[in-house]
Amino acid sequence: MPFVTPTELPRGPSSQFSPQQGRFEQGRKLARGVMQAVPHVQSFAAYIANCVAVGDLLEAKKAGIRLLEFDPSLQ
Repeated sequence: MPFVTPTELPRGPSSQFSPQQGRFEQGRKLARGVMQAVPHVQSFAAYIANCVAVGDLLEAKKAGIRLLEFDPSLQ
């Protein structure tokens, strides 16, 4: 994918994310894929952090619960 400057991104009510939120959404998708393919505490943490950054607190909470199920020693 070619580099896109912030001025080239869509603006106004039709754009779903700000440039920064878009990066967090990309990070969230990547972390989710890693978390599902190779579960590890770090991939859960990355997914949770990106969920919080885009404002999806419910999904972050669900991922936190899955993390505690994955590694109960974190309690």
